Amino acid sequence: MKLMALLVLAASSYLHHPVAARDIAVAPVAASRVEAVHIVAARADMAHGQWVLTCRDPKNPTAPAFAVTVRASEQELRGALPQAIGAGAARRPTEPPAITAGHEATLTIADPGFNLATTVVALENGRMGQTIRVRSLATQAVITAQVTGPNQVEKHQP
Repeated sequence: MKLMALLVLAASSYLHHPVAARDIAVAPVAASRVEAVHIVAARADMAHGQWVLTCRDPKNPTAPAFAVTVRASEQELRGALPQAIGAGAARRPTEPPAITAGHEATLTIADPGFNLATTVVALENGRMGQTIRVRSLATQAVITAQVTGPNQVEKHQP
């Protein structure tokens, strides 16, 4: 999926209203290497009529965060932010966990030479990008892994 499509989906979900591609601006340096988008924070920039979203690529945890701006009307900014109106106000909506404790998930173990997938049980709830504990059904071993999608976790081998 192209970066702009990923940003439209992520921003629309995070801000809880439809966002058009024409309203999004992202630095070209960030666009060259992003495979997925996870929004970790947002602030309303009332002076410029936009949201400033801090984004990360959950598939590349060592990559630096990057900023994306989304044009919005003052009404959209104020309406989406009833508890804190003004320049620099932060918003972190409650997103449902991608993984729920007690449910099965697929663990992918990534190594430069191979990928291995196995079934695990989540020992705690987890949102995109978070590190959680899971238990292997095959070995009963407890492993920490990063949430990469709905019922998906990944462990990178050194």
